[in-house]
Amino acid sequence: MSGTQAREEQFVDASTQPETRGIEVIGDAERHGRARDLFFVWAAPGVSILNFTIGATLILLGLEIWQAIAVIVAASLLWVFPGIIAASGPAAGTSGSVVTRAMYGILGNKLFVAFVGWFIGAVFLSLTWLASSFMGADLLRRVGLDDPVSVPIGVTIVVSAVTILVAIFGHGLILRIYPILAIVLFVIFIVVSGFILPTVDWQYTAPEPLGGVELWSAVSIGFTILASTPLSASAFDAGIDVALFDLLPEWLGPVLVIGVVLNTIALNAMTTYTSSMALQAIGFRLKRIPAAIIVGVVGTALTIYLVLSSSLLQAANLMLQFLVIVSGPAMAIFVVDVLRRRYMYDSVDLFDTRRGAAFWFTRGWSIPGVAALVLGGFVTAVCLSTDVWSGPIAASIGHIDLSVPLGMIVAATVYALLSRTRLGKEGRL
Repeated sequence: MSGTQAREEQFVDASTQPETRGIEVIGDAERHGRARDLFFVWAAPGVSILNFTIGATLILLGLEIWQAIAVIVAASLLWVFPGIIAASGPAAGTSGSVVTRAMYGILGNKLFVAFVGWFIGAVFLSLTWLASSFMGADLLRRVGLDDPVSVPIGVTIVVSAVTILVAIFGHGLILRIYPILAIVLFVIFIVVSGFILPTVDWQYTAPEPLGGVELWSAVSIGFTILASTPLSASAFDAGIDVALFDLLPEWLGPVLVIGVVLNTIALNAMTTYTSSMALQAIGFRLKRIPAAIIVGVVGTALTIYLVLSSSLLQAANLMLQFLVIVSGPAMAIFVVDVLRRRYMYDSVDLFDTRRGAAFWFTRGWSIPGVAALVLGGFVTAVCLSTDVWSGPIAASIGHIDLSVPLGMIVAATVYALLSRTRLGKEGRL
């Protein structure tokens, strides 16, 4: 067998065998996907029954139903940014965790990916699995299995094992089974909605309708919560979604849990898949499959810890509330970079990590990218208003939360301006 044949056999993109490819460049001849193929891939993680609780969060903030709907629509427009960013992957032929070397430099990107691509990913896995653990354990409690420790841990282990297995099989399996999962989840969502919507009081008005600064404060805080979806809502979902059982007939309870578990697997398999590549992009000499297992094991261990420690759960929830401090500016920087480059990323340059290479910049760090991330994050923090922290700017204007728009604007502006200076000049050996 020739070397070329061996390589083609090794990287067969099939649903029946584990995917061994990692962050390696995918040649033009091996790119067979189409944009429309991604519809069901993202629909499966997105069709979540747990989204009901996000609406409940907005009502608890004091908004009227129509105001909550308006906030949801406005925040949903932000999903155009992940769409813009996602197109960089096919253009570069590798994962986003490698493409960001063009924004932060070879060394700067290691730190960025270590925090955003791997650590945040592991925490996200744990909190999303936690939702499945609580709901699965509550269902089992209703049939007599009520051990408060072993039951949720057992559910966590089973769900995480299936999730990791999907991530190990990778791209081929995801493309094959996610359309089926999306359809199943959509049907469950419609059925559950059919029983919940009749209980909604569409004429509901808050006991004390908000107005003026208080209204804008509630609107802006709700917008920030939705802007950091799905991460910031995960821990909240785990705590209140068991109440959905009381609104449904007894036979539908298990179906609801199945839907939550399937949605969790779909969402976390994608997270595990991408986080495994983040480990490779950081510089660890790992194949993708061992990297996926490591990410999954860390997430599982943290989930079990969260089940047993409410104080750690509070700490993790606090961290996710502040996730927008990094995610907003980082997304703005990425969007500016792909637009100014017009998706022209050279895969050879992206993988050249030698001193003086194209993306070595200043001693391995891109000053424009790092400065934009830090300044954007600072502005986000001082404009943020949560139940545990109010930045000085947010506090001075009646707790109106402008963290997302101002943080992204500052990050985008700083990066766009500094990239035009000598600090943004790319090197060439």
